Amino acid sequence: MSSSTWFKRIKQGILTSTKEKKNVPDGLWFKCPTCKKTSTINELKGNLWLCPSCNHHNRIDAAEYFEIIFDDGEHELLFEEIISKDHLGFVDLKPYKKRLEEARKTTGLKDALTVGVGPVNGKNL
Repeated sequence: MSSSTWFKRIKQGILTSTKEKKNVPDGLWFKCPTCKKTSTINELKGNLWLCPSCNHHNRIDAAEYFEIIFDDGEHELLFEEIISKDHLGFVDLKPYKKRLEEARKTTGLKDALTVGVGPVNGKNL
């Protein structure tokens, strides 16, 4: 640690040495893009992915949505064998087929649509 860094830490009242600092794992905290308030991921999840301070609606994936909408998160996925294809041979800056392959690799999903069925409020729909 340089002497100037050490001086800034003392001046600001930071007495913990850098070696003693505990790193907080990524993913425990959420900073709202609207109100800029910080909350824990558990608070956010408990509030159905709405910011506890301003009710900003956060994006969630199908798995998180199914956990909310179906009783006890119990559901069955349908049409899992369907895979998006490029039947038109569309090319833009890169071939659409390549974009589909990259999206599958990045997300681990076969398609942009996920369909599930399960009980909602005690009724099987």
